[in-house]
Amino acid sequence: MADARDSISDEKESFWEECRDFGQSLLHSAIENPINGIVQIIDHAANAHIPELDIIGAPKHDSLGAKIGSVVGTAVDVTLASIATGGLVDVLGGAGLVGGMATGAVTGAVFGGILQPTDNSSTHFLRDRLENAGIDAVAFGVMGGVAGKLNSIGLYPSAAARTLLDDFSYGGVNGMIGGAAGAEAKAIIKDGELLPSQDDLAAGIVIGGLFGAAYGCIGHAYNNIGNKNLPVEVKTDKAIITTKFDKSGEPVSFESYEPSIQNPDLKVAWTAQKMSNGSWSGSGDMFSTTTGKYAGNLILPKVSSIETATDGTVTINTADGYVRSYTPGGKYQVHSATAQVK
Repeated sequence: MADARDSISDEKESFWEECRDFGQSLLHSAIENPINGIVQIIDHAANAHIPELDIIGAPKHDSLGAKIGSVVGTAVDVTLASIATGGLVDVLGGAGLVGGMATGAVTGAVFGGILQPTDNSSTHFLRDRLENAGIDAVAFGVMGGVAGKLNSIGLYPSAAARTLLDDFSYGGVNGMIGGAAGAEAKAIIKDGELLPSQDDLAAGIVIGGLFGAAYGCIGHAYNNIGNKNLPVEVKTDKAIITTKFDKSGEPVSFESYEPSIQNPDLKVAWTAQKMSNGSWSGSGDMFSTTTGKYAGNLILPKVSSIETATDGTVTINTADGYVRSYTPGGKYQVHSATAQVK
């Protein structure tokens, strides 16, 4: 029994050590590293002998918590650098391939060349900074290009319509590919090799994926914090629709519960999201109006556009020629190209 208690106590202590290492590493990476990176540049340019900031310090243990904290702290710094250079919109929200690569490369060069401190034992300060700037420019440039490609093919919803899990996945995919590119750039620029070692490539993919996932989550908060356009629910005589808007007031997703056009004994639960290439993607389920039980999947027509009027009426235009309108406190109506259906 005593051994079991000791084991539980050790596990708790280990857990809290990991938490402490995570927090210390996060703050050190997010706050002290960029400050010291800039201080080093000033010191080398002016020979000012400015002491580096070492209030928090790096964790003494190379623990898992410390590694994750470093990745998250780095993601915070890159987010700030991205906002400063205009890159966050392109890497997480979406410019095209060339625009995403260009702004990602600028963000990477600023981060690697300015905000990341150089090892004090280095005797090649300028060369190290330029090499780091080049490596990170390649890694983040590729991330931006991948994001631009994903946006153009509409694989993910638009930035404002994405869920936290969407952004976690979106950033993780970008990060893994960018991490592989960064490992290749390091092999060529720093190591003088044509290809990276297996260990360097694996580390680049894993760390890049973790970084990208954290970066995606931060980007999700950036895209949603301050959005005063809360989802709006419209109730009509026969249907209910809830529409989500981005910061500019454009509809980016909706959920509706409405009668089936083909079968009045069924109701349809319909959801759709605006994708990153501007198209809409949706799905629906059917339910019996008499029993309320699930009655199967429904392939709904592709949404062409959504409009909102000053009186709150929501209008959905679909590729099959039907126009659905939802008037608050009024009627739900469906019109074909030539006649009113309901």
